Amino acid sequence: MKAYAWANGRIDFGRTVPKDALPIASGPAEPLRKHINATARHSHDGKTLLVPGIPESGGGDAAVDALLTYCREIKKRMDFHARNFSLHSKHFVHTWIKVKDSLPDADLVVLVCTPKASEPVWLGYLDGEVWRYIDASPIERGGIKVEGWSDLPLPMEVF
Repeated sequence: MKAYAWANGRIDFGRTVPKDALPIASGPAEPLRKHINATARHSHDGKTLLVPGIPESGGGDAAVDALLTYCREIKKRMDFHARNFSLHSKHFVHTWIKVKDSLPDADLVVLVCTPKASEPVWLGYLDGEVWRYIDASPIERGGIKVEGWSDLPLPMEVF
C-alpha cells in the first residue's frame, strides 16, 4: 500500500502513486493507515486527511518542507513498527539496541538501559555526546554507563 499527497495536502492511499501526487510512504496497509491516521490533520468533514503544515503553508518551499518533515515522521513510525511488532500480532516486542551498534537521533526521547544503576531503565536522550535523563541531568557518572536504548512504545491509538 502507498500513501501519497496532493498539492493541497490531501492524503490518499492506493497501490500506485498517481502522476500528479507525491509519495509519503509505503508498507503494509494496516500499520500505514494507522500511522497516517494518528499523525495527519483531520479536515472539517471528518474524513479527509491532510499533511500537517501544507494547507496553511501557502505553497512553495514551505509546503515542500512540511511534506518532507511529515514523510520523515511516517518513516520513523513505520521503521519502529517493523522492528517491534510481528507481522501476525499487535503485541509490542521490546527491542534493545546496543549503543556500540547504533545511536538514536539527537534529542529523541528513548528508553535508556544502564545495567549497573539501581534503577536500570529510564527515559533519556542523547545531547550531542552526552546521555541525559529526561530532566536534563547527565546519566553517565559514577561508573554508570548507557549500554542500550529502545524506542518508546507507540500511543494506544495506533493499535
